[in-house]
Amino acid sequence: MEVLNCIYECDFKGFSYGFRPKRSAHQALQSLQTVLQKGRVNWVLDMDISKFFDTIDHKELMSIIERRVKDSRLLRVIGKWLSTGAVERDGRRIRAKQGTPQGGVISPLLGNIFLHEVVDSFVHEWRKTEATGEVYIVRYADDVVIAFEHEEDARRLLDLRDARLREYGLTLNRDKTQLVRFGRRWTGQDGRPKSDTFDFLGLTHIAGKSRNGRYLVKRKTSRKRLNRSLNAISEWCKRFRHAPLKWQRAKLSLKLRGHYNYYGVRGNYLALSAYWHKVQRIWLKALMGRSQKVCKKRLYGLIDHEFALPPPHITHPEGWLGLSPGYLLGRVRRAAKKAARPVL
Repeated sequence: MEVLNCIYECDFKGFSYGFRPKRSAHQALQSLQTVLQKGRVNWVLDMDISKFFDTIDHKELMSIIERRVKDSRLLRVIGKWLSTGAVERDGRRIRAKQGTPQGGVISPLLGNIFLHEVVDSFVHEWRKTEATGEVYIVRYADDVVIAFEHEEDARRLLDLRDARLREYGLTLNRDKTQLVRFGRRWTGQDGRPKSDTFDFLGLTHIAGKSRNGRYLVKRKTSRKRLNRSLNAISEWCKRFRHAPLKWQRAKLSLKLRGHYNYYGVRGNYLALSAYWHKVQRIWLKALMGRSQKVCKKRLYGLIDHEFALPPPHITHPEGWLGLSPGYLLGRVRRAAKKAARPVL
């Protein structure tokens, strides 16, 4: 795996953030925030590949790897990884004919290699030669968001993207893939429609305004992720409601801090506060079921003081990048002699 990482790390595009050294989901979110806030963006294509890791064609993947890797021993090891398969309860071993090993440490890297060829390189070359306006892309594993200046570019690339995925045995999930209006152009004034919203890495992106009335891209925890997390908290509280309060408080505090560490991005404090209140209410409701003679006043006092849950806080206060997306994209200014490495 380390050998493959060294080979392909210099090939991967700068806008690829998933499962790479010194890169994280929050860096992908920051890059997307920069594109939407400062770039020439009027349309956003939110792409979803149906069951990507389960439908990767082994022959196509090995063909792509063989272009860069010539060591037959390493290729043989990769082939064994891919065909590992699974063992059924009755002891039968079923070899996999497609997809990457579930839970395998090499699966994310193989997925990045496949998407680098199928998505990244294709879109990067297309936007340099065929696009009539600005095109930005941010990818984290199989989550892909492409921002466009012109609607015509977006619809042409969507058709081409669909055809190219089919060439490699993949399909777009049409129910989740969407092309939405997004940007400062869609303000709802003068009869224009308002911007739509879309989700990326668990956050809903909204084209709004700041307190000063300026254009501002806002982010909040997506409703789907929020409901899923609250349902998990509810099931946990019901299961362990008879455990000591000190132990329950310690475990719930870890769950809340984990939520804050990921969703605590700049501008998402209200959603974090709502989550904290709902978790506290769920916990109280579960504790009320411990006994029919519970003292509500005493229980409220314990939860508010002695066993209080950690309050919400922003863990990622950084905003968008300090450079313009056009410079990062590689568009040379008149005063500049060198173009930057494309990272968006």
